[in-house]
Amino acid sequence: MDKNNSDNSRQTLQSSRNLLWVILAITSGIIIGWIDLQVTEVTVTIFSLLIAGSLFGLLQPKFAWLWALLISAGTPIMEIIAINFSLQAAEPVQLDPFVILIILLFALIGTYAGVFIRKLIRT
Repeated sequence: MDKNNSDNSRQTLQSSRNLLWVILAITSGIIIGWIDLQVTEVTVTIFSLLIAGSLFGLLQPKFAWLWALLISAGTPIMEIIAINFSLQAAEPVQLDPFVILIILLFALIGTYAGVFIRKLIRT
């Protein structure tokens, strides 16, 4: 019975840590999306996606695909918010599915680059 309590508390601690990482990834994505609305240079957004993805991949490689998905979701979310609430943006806001896929691609590249760096460090 004592082992079951220990396992349950360990699972609860693990799930709360995962929830914290999920919240951080969503927050990072929304910040990147807000930055994207404020700048006219696409390289700022790409660089932000690569850096954020790399950090999440380096620190939590087990869920790399999830971090990329959550980080990349912030830009279209902020675009939807900007359209619906008429927020000021540096350029006209358009939801383009092709651009959303490109954003996901850069987040995936960054995240798996972080996973690769972690593997290099560990060996």
